[in-house]
Amino acid sequence: MPFRNLELEPATIAKLDRCLARAQDVAVSYGIEANGAGLRTVLALALIEAANAGEEDEDQLVEFALRALPAYRRLGQASPP
Repeated sequence: MPFRNLELEPATIAKLDRCLARAQDVAVSYGIEANGAGLRTVLALALIEAANAGEEDEDQLVEFALRALPAYRRLGQASPP
């Protein structure tokens, strides 16, 4: 797993948690679903990747996470509603 030994500040964890909830809400509002924890897992991994690369803006984090979903990319969405 690429995120072993990754240490995040509590504020960053709180931000990622907010972004995860937002991204999941947007995905579900577009009818994008996954079995079990699949949707949350894909979104969470994308959020961690973006944060690890230095992204701090919540809107950009949410958009990055959503673009990890092929169904969202097929919709051609430019930004979350």
